[in-house]
Amino acid sequence: MNETFSQFPQQTEVTEVYRMRIANIVNQLMQDNWAFQERLNTKEIINAITQSMRELFSLNDFLLIAETELKRRVGQHMALEGLRGLLSDLSPEQIRAFNKAVARR
Repeated sequence: MNETFSQFPQQTEVTEVYRMRIANIVNQLMQDNWAFQERLNTKEIINAITQSMRELFSLNDFLLIAETELKRRVGQHMALEGLRGLLSDLSPEQIRAFNKAVARR
């Protein structure tokens, strides 16, 4: 019976599979984009995206995501986090102006 369980990776090993794949993409995107470098903490964003992907996809489904699709998803997540950080730096008056500009579009 122990032999069967030893064939399955431990939870920490499964998390590392997600983390390694995501970290490679995050590191590449961070290197290519100065805005990400200024706004995001690499370790925090890797942890957040890893957690999100673990919640959304089984390990098998995660491994089936094409590299270009995963890069797109990771990039979108990073862009949203960067925008969230940018908006948190604005004053209430600046936020109102931003909301007005967005509403006009």
